[in-house]
Amino acid sequence: MFVPDTNTSQCGTIEKRKAVSFVEGIQTILHSKKTPRERFHQIALFLKNCLWYGTVSFNLNSKRYWNKKLGSFGDFWRDENYHHIVDLFPQNESFHLLDVGCALGDGCAYLQRHFPLAHITGIDISEVGIRKAQEKKKGITYAVLDIVAEPVPRAFDYITLIEVLEHFERPFEILDKCLAKATRAVIVSVPYTPEYTGPCYDRVDEHRYSFNESTLIQYCTARVVKITDIVSATQSRCIIYEITPP
Repeated sequence: MFVPDTNTSQCGTIEKRKAVSFVEGIQTILHSKKTPRERFHQIALFLKNCLWYGTVSFNLNSKRYWNKKLGSFGDFWRDENYHHIVDLFPQNESFHLLDVGCALGDGCAYLQRHFPLAHITGIDISEVGIRKAQEKKKGITYAVLDIVAEPVPRAFDYITLIEVLEHFERPFEILDKCLAKATRAVIVSVPYTPEYTGPCYDRVDEHRYSFNESTLIQYCTARVVKITDIVSATQSRCIIYEITPP
């Protein structure tokens, strides 16, 4: 779930790609190679981001955006993406796991049901999401934390980033921060875009980076665990990586 262009993000501090004025933003969309229908949709999103969330940016991931989005759900959003990672953890063993960008805590609860001996912590930039997570599930530790501006609080055996890393314009900085605190592995699940990997600065969207098999090639300990079929919760295939500390 995360990050924009310059003053406030779902992650508090915002990665500054470039300052975008309102007029510049509209002109960029109008002169893009998108179809008229796509341009209309992009302008609508841009206007909503400006007027509703107060962010003049193509990046929708402001803290205010995520508070509103998570506040619009009931006490459950989704956990389907976590179904594909349960075989990466040891059964009948105690371990400590940090879930970054846990939203309403649905994935944490799913993992706790499968690994009752595990000690699970969930963090998110959204106070609304964390409050809902704390209200509905006991036995899991939740905390509001800005993963861009703040350090990972301590070491964990596993750190998970499930449908999170694609929301950052500088995802490798987040991954490096997590790798420094993971003693066994960092598990990443992101939407799969076989035809392209790299930044997505030219569109108004939550997703700021695209991933495929070559995205993490600079990490010598990274491996692609699987590429899923279409996940109904996100309406996309996902690519799952396991990266062990060097």
